[in-house]
Amino acid sequence: MRRIYITTGDSDGIGLEVAAKALFKLGPQPQLQFVVFRSSYKSSKWTKLLDQKFKRSTFSQLNQIGKKFNSINSNTLIDICSSAEAPFWFKECVHECMENPEDALVTGPISKPLFINSGLKVMGHTGLLKRITKNKDLFMAFKGSCFNVLLVTDHIPLKKVADRLNFELLHKSFLAAKAFRSQLLPPHNKKPIAILGLNPHASDSGLIGNEEFDLIKPFVKKQQSSRQSLVGPLVPDAAFMKENWSKYSLFVCLYHDQGLIPFKIIHGQETGIHITLGLPFTRVSVDHGTAKDIFNKNIANSSSMLEAIKYAINTIKR
Repeated sequence: MRRIYITTGDSDGIGLEVAAKALFKLGPQPQLQFVVFRSSYKSSKWTKLLDQKFKRSTFSQLNQIGKKFNSINSNTLIDICSSAEAPFWFKECVHECMENPEDALVTGPISKPLFINSGLKVMGHTGLLKRITKNKDLFMAFKGSCFNVLLVTDHIPLKKVADRLNFELLHKSFLAAKAFRSQLLPPHNKKPIAILGLNPHASDSGLIGNEEFDLIKPFVKKQQSSRQSLVGPLVPDAAFMKENWSKYSLFVCLYHDQGLIPFKIIHGQETGIHITLGLPFTRVSVDHGTAKDIFNKNIANSSSMLEAIKYAINTIKR
């Protein structure tokens, strides 16, 4: 029996709604226990939805369960109604998955200020993962129905991106990109990986910056010399044209918005999911935010959460 931990994020966000809707569609899964962390705040509508598909066993803390875990079957949803802040649910689940890497973690959205105000002083899920695992080489990847993206840098100010880039970081991100590609289904797992340029027009022959000529092109050339299927640097404002979607297995983007603006415009909340690469266990997330403006209005789209849970299920089965 393996476990999938689901943290629903901000108590006044849409995390619990999309998790409940997704689990309602999936229902119980053989040899899997779902463990859902939530707040009690305006949650009854969504717990009632879960009760239509699962027998629900509620605890205030995960450590209350103890040996009872072994007697809980797949039809029972383990419901952790916690008074702690959402970042601490995530922290606890990370430790559980570190001890049991065959389990998986699915996360709903947590606002960045909540991470800071909780006292953890990290910039989001990825920052806390790097701290707990003591691994700075974690990369944010996004899997969609149209194309896939990996970020070389994540939540840093734009003015610091160029200074952060170096040959070593590009090499580590390329290794992560190859691992990501290996998880894709044919024919995408055989297609080349594309890396974008940093500057407008990919520097336009050195007229707009020099990172392409000094760093990115030499890096690509070295990989190609060892028969690695890496191409680029692509011109950023043309890279995501529709005719390019089928050419590449994924796009390696040098900073956060370079990859996520096109990814979210195309995929919205329908098919996109966020995967953390470099962990000893599976962590997958929705690709959207807390959407507090539609909290508890029963209009949130649960498709991204559904895809995230399905990804976790398939990973455990593999």
